[in-house]
Amino acid sequence: MSYLIIHLGTEEMGIRYLLFAALGLFMLLGCKKNHEEPEKDWITSENQLRIFAIADVTYIIKADNSLWARGGVFTNKVGNKDKGFKLVEKDVKKVVGDCCSMYILKTDNSVWGTTHFFSVDEELPNEKGPLEKITDGAIDISSGRNFVAILKNDGTAWAYGENGSGEFGIGTRSYDPLPLTKIGSDVKQLATGYSNIYLLKTDGTLWSAGDNIYGKLGYVATEDQRTFKLVNKDIKLVRAQENNVIMINSKNEAWSFGSNVNGSQGTGVRNQDPTYPHKIGEQVANAYPNGRASYFLKTDGTLWASGNHSQGQLVVQIHENSNRFTQVAENVKGMTIESGAGHCIILKDNQLLGSGKNNQRQLSNDPVDAIVTWTKFELP
Repeated sequence: MSYLIIHLGTEEMGIRYLLFAALGLFMLLGCKKNHEEPEKDWITSENQLRIFAIADVTYIIKADNSLWARGGVFTNKVGNKDKGFKLVEKDVKKVVGDCCSMYILKTDNSVWGTTHFFSVDEELPNEKGPLEKITDGAIDISSGRNFVAILKNDGTAWAYGENGSGEFGIGTRSYDPLPLTKIGSDVKQLATGYSNIYLLKTDGTLWSAGDNIYGKLGYVATEDQRTFKLVNKDIKLVRAQENNVIMINSKNEAWSFGSNVNGSQGTGVRNQDPTYPHKIGEQVANAYPNGRASYFLKTDGTLWASGNHSQGQLVVQIHENSNRFTQVAENVKGMTIESGAGHCIILKDNQLLGSGKNNQRQLSNDPVDAIVTWTKFELP
């Protein structure tokens, strides 16, 4: 930083000292961290560890941006090699997908995808197809049922794949895969549910299109919406997964809507009636909605959850179902949770801990089908 210094006469020395004092105070206050602001998500930054729980697979992106996987199709001949992991791809920023598809955002901002899992490790079956390039200039990706939404560096949003419920917001619907299609502008963040797309605009407005089941559009509608409509204003973060959505506003309040079949809406009951936006927490830094159970992370590092505990993977510290949000851990920096809530991993006290389904060895080589308490998760 450079400074412009003006020489003052003796009679003006007092004013000079006051100016420097004011400047020093301004710099001190300007550099002070606002602890009310949520910190950056622990799985979104390049050149650091990132973890993604997808279907029955756990993906690891190491600090060197190499992508590794365990569980699902990657368990073939895994044994104890690389602690159960297989090398999948290099130069990766983010991976999304489901049981049958994979989309990756590479370090050169290109997006690649396939309907078959792919690995550079020759021990995997040869019939697994390679990734195919979809587009360039992307800064984020999110996938739903047979489609992927892409945010580009110019603020435009795009979608690729099936538009079966009108989630592309282009006025039509089609189960035949569509080519890369522009769906929005002035977008700063996007999220996808099972058959919905949510666009968070630069002005803080949140818009949604697609399937209307469970009220997951965020507003009352009698049918699926094939064009984007306004959900709410003053929003700074949106997260979606399957039939559940959580948005966080500028006051760090978390609001949830969507399916409550398993009590994941935290309303005190569980049912299948539509659940529209309702407040679930304050001072919230991040959110992890899910059909079986939803979580949110507060700015003080406490992790809260509501939902189903049937397989030991959710609300593990209280060992029972919960229909209201209950604290389940502290000193947490973030988490990842599989779309069907089969397994999850948290970063607690700078340690990785996993719990939930392990039938495909997605968490551990231990011969158990479920891990019911927070257990250390080993990296490749």
